[in-house]
Amino acid sequence: MKCPIDWRAKLQSEDWFLRLPHLDWYYSVAQHAVDGGDLPFYPDEFEEIYEDPEELRSLLINLRDRRPKAESLYMMRAGRLGNLSFMTPSQHGKHFRAGRSEESTLVESKRGISLFFKDYSSVRLEEAFWSWFLLIFDNVFDYHDYEDFLDPNEDLYKSPQSKLWRRFLSNSNLRICTDTIRPIGACNGKPTSLLCYDLHMDAMIVHCYPISGPEAVKMMGALDIPGNDALNC
Repeated sequence: MKCPIDWRAKLQSEDWFLRLPHLDWYYSVAQHAVDGGDLPFYPDEFEEIYEDPEELRSLLINLRDRRPKAESLYMMRAGRLGNLSFMTPSQHGKHFRAGRSEESTLVESKRGISLFFKDYSSVRLEEAFWSWFLLIFDNVFDYHDYEDFLDPNEDLYKSPQSKLWRRFLSNSNLRICTDTIRPIGACNGKPTSLLCYDLHMDAMIVHCYPISGPEAVKMMGALDIPGNDALNC
């Protein structure tokens, strides 16, 4: 069944269908389909079903009848990520001062509120977020691995990526950090390339702000903060 979210467009990646947001759609379908564990995923599994018209008909009826429940579940899980709106610094207001030079921005940031050097567009901020997402979640590219990723009895579940992903699936608010490589703002009077994404899942709103190195390390815990130049492209 077609996913409610167009992840091909969102992720801009050739392997979008093997990435977590789309794998979670398959997982959601399996939770409501009869014999969900037997749903085809690999090409050879589909070929086997196509060779048996009766089995194919039964599968299609099964999926059609259960799509509403699967979609409802999905939109409370990974589907939420597909509808996020990314606020520009000027829209949010707190971390941006229009018309200021970088030098004056550095000085003002000493007062305690981090500030952007420029007003990045919503599109650029979203593209940088998904670029970070693909860099961080790089240890699952298979549906069966995805099941292990969510199973407390499996090793993959113990990975820091699994812990973070489960927060994406269930938390109403979370923050992540990416390193944009080039300075994008100022924190405590110093330039910083570290950018925080503050996600409010219930409101479907994301706002961003520059943060310091110690804040970023505390925020990301055991996860590395990979260099991500997408915001500057």
